[in-house]
Amino acid sequence: MRKRSRRDRIEELERRLEGPEREFNGLIEKGEDLKQKIEMGARFTLSVGIREISFVERECKYLVENLNRGLAQKELDRFARSVLETVMSLRWQPK
Repeated sequence: MRKRSRRDRIEELERRLEGPEREFNGLIEKGEDLKQKIEMGARFTLSVGIREISFVERECKYLVENLNRGLAQKELDRFARSVLETVMSLRWQPK
């Protein structure tokens, strides 16, 4: 039996490593693909979240404006009622 040279042993080891190396590279690619999908999902979720926050902000502004308008109208109604009551009480007092 012939003794194998170092070069032969190195070549054999390199051949034996080809399969695991291909498998490793495939796993790396799958990992990168998964990472991209996760990042796309995160960007989409963030985009939807930003739109939702913008909608809520506009809705809050609208509600505050309506509330302020309603409070101002109530205050005006109270003032008008007070003036009317004062005028009526002055007008109907016996002299």
